[in-house]
Amino acid sequence: MPTTSKLQVIIEHADHGMVARLIGDAAVNEVNELERSLRPIAASRGQLVIMDLAELRFISSLGLGMLVALHRGIVAGGGAMRLAAPQQLVRDVIVKCRFDSVLPVHASVNDAVAAHVAVTSAR
Repeated sequence: MPTTSKLQVIIEHADHGMVARLIGDAAVNEVNELERSLRPIAASRGQLVIMDLAELRFISSLGLGMLVALHRGIVAGGGAMRLAAPQQLVRDVIVKCRFDSVLPVHASVNDAVAAHVAVTSAR
């Protein structure tokens, strides 16, 4: 019996960089799918990457760890990564694990873009 993933990742290219929409659940058994789906983003250099979490219902600690590792790689390549629009449960996990001190969290994708523009313009 084939298994279906409870996680979908849609990567969209925009003027400001890339937006990755995470949809569904990023549970422990979905981490391999998350990693596979985010590989194209990991290869990007010098871009803004926004993880749109508006439709992500759950994220495991392994999923969060993967996002932090992705963030480190993007920053090392001269880019930036921001989280946008997490649902309350996902936001609570991010805050309780103190990942919000590593990954900026914004209310929307537009807010994430605006904050990035403000930071880069101030340099």
